[in-house]
Amino acid sequence: MKKVRFLNNNQNKKLVKETVESIFSYSERLLKGIEECVDYFQTNIEKEALDLLVQIVDGFEWIIKAVTLIDEINFNINEFNNNFSEIIKAIENKDYILIGDLLEYEISPLLESLKSEAYEYHRKNFLECYS
Repeated sequence: MKKVRFLNNNQNKKLVKETVESIFSYSERLLKGIEECVDYFQTNIEKEALDLLVQIVDGFEWIIKAVTLIDEINFNINEFNNNFSEIIKAIENKDYILIGDLLEYEISPLLESLKSEAYEYHRKNFLECYS
């Protein structure tokens, strides 16, 4: 997917600001959802875990679309896709412990990194003008 460079006018700047804020807040909610999903997998509550996993995947789909529009936010989509390919294999094999481990030790750190990137981008581009 090609990245779009936004023009430096007020309307586009407002759209970028809102998108970055949404990436940050959505990342926080996804991290909580991942934590809950991992807990479900670790306590053998697979149905709830799998239901929540569907919502997590939907959330990541939105985040990836949003991130690809903003050049300056770094997110390793390839690493993310590789991990989700492993999750799909684990689902096919009903290896719920592996799914939980991938979410906890691979996906969560990627999401934490993205959340930090979004925060820093917002701080540098939108908060400095109010200092």
